[in-house]
Amino acid sequence: MKRGQVTLFVILGIIIIALLAGAYYIRTAFVKTTAEKRAIEESSLSIDEIEVKNSVEDCLTDLGEEAILFTAARGGYYEYPRRIEPFNSIAIPYYLYKDEEIVPSINTLEQQIGLYIDAELEECLTARSSQNVIVIEPPSTSAILKDEEIIIETEMPISIGAESERRVSFYTAEIKTNYRQIYNDAIEVYDKLKVIDNFLFVDLSALALNKNYELRNAIEGEKILTLMLYKDTKIKETPLRFSFAILHDSGKRIVKDDIFSKNKLTEIARLIQEISNLREVASEEDYISEEEKYDSGTIIGALQRSPYRRRS
Repeated sequence: MKRGQVTLFVILGIIIIALLAGAYYIRTAFVKTTAEKRAIEESSLSIDEIEVKNSVEDCLTDLGEEAILFTAARGGYYEYPRRIEPFNSIAIPYYLYKDEEIVPSINTLEQQIGLYIDAELEECLTARSSQNVIVIEPPSTSAILKDEEIIIETEMPISIGAESERRVSFYTAEIKTNYRQIYNDAIEVYDKLKVIDNFLFVDLSALALNKNYELRNAIEGEKILTLMLYKDTKIKETPLRFSFAILHDSGKRIVKDDIFSKNKLTEIARLIQEISNLREVASEEDYISEEEKYDSGTIIGALQRSPYRRRS
């Protein structure tokens, strides 16, 4: 081999090594994943910064559990979609509105959990941390809903003390939950209810018994309000519940009006309202009396007259 060829190979080798080294530097300097950034950050935290980080992650766990309870009771939503069945300060989202299908995906459930946490996180941190915490940027939370857990990751740059230039930015929490399976159960019930001619309500009762939840259906004409109650699946000692609504095309009556149960409707309203009231302790005298709750034969009217509606 000629000396010129050897020189050429040496030069090419140097160039390749330089390119690989440059690519590695760029990756480590600019394209780190959240996990990598978090690991680097954690290795240099002070005692005070570790205390703040732990406070944030404790908040993520508590708020994540609240978010699951809250969004599940509202059909998977923190921010309601366009089609809802409203009553008082809460509502049930429509999954089918005549010929319009509006079923949330797993990705939507994850986004809604993140929105709930983002809305409450700064207040939670202020209440928990003993440090002089300054939030540099609002939190941005992502949630990953797996079969038996939910993983929560939040980015929220924080400094401790007005003079500090150091930042604590990345936080994570894991919560054991079968929320994904509960969502799948709800979709299974919805798929049966949306093709009303192809099933009997007794089939749904058998399905609920097999899956270990209790099913509540309030029905009037073309409208169905559904709530699934999981008494053996609890978060913060509170049974999970999942709700959604269906409105079939006009003229497609499901059952006669005399089968419509105000008792069941009021129970659905109560079970949803219980979740909304988790963070508010209200005295019994603020609620309307039992005698007032059966004044209306309509779904909205009956729900507005539930025993959990505050007096104006």
